[in-house]
Amino acid sequence: MFVELKRKIAHYIIKKKYFRRYSEAIEFKSVIRDAKKIFVIMPENELDFTDSLEIVKYFHIHKKDVSIFLSEVKHSTLQLSYPLKYVSYLPAQINRLFLPNKMLIARLKDKHYDFVIDLNRQEDTFYSCVANVVNSKIRIGFHKNRSEDYYNLLFESKQRENSSVYKRLLEHLSMF
Repeated sequence: MFVELKRKIAHYIIKKKYFRRYSEAIEFKSVIRDAKKIFVIMPENELDFTDSLEIVKYFHIHKKDVSIFLSEVKHSTLQLSYPLKYVSYLPAQINRLFLPNKMLIARLKDKHYDFVIDLNRQEDTFYSCVANVVNSKIRIGFHKNRSEDYYNLLFESKQRENSSVYKRLLEHLSMF
């Protein structure tokens, strides 16, 4: 009960402080193909994390400037054969309302990307806030509670198997 109240307060703060609405229509036709800088918010779930690395690899193969957002613990254990830019955070940088602290927000506000993709399949106010703090017109995420408010393009994931969900997402993204 108390946790849910804190989450509702957090969503209210996100909408008031960090939420950006764009009045102009967004054409998704060539958004990914023309994008140069991409910000990928990696999933918290360990199984989702390993399966979602295929999406990061896809962007790297297509010569996109990819920055990934992940916890410092995962950053230290991640071994990739290709170079990436990392934006990492510590668990202490998540406040009591499940939002990023002021230092992390200040660091993220300076970042400009062509689009942001949140690969978390479960609702998490921390990652929704991060997706909205970063300067980008296009935000892509999975359909979850309250996600319509935070993302421009939503992907429905009805499958339980992680690898098939991320493969389908990759197929959809490659259409753009």
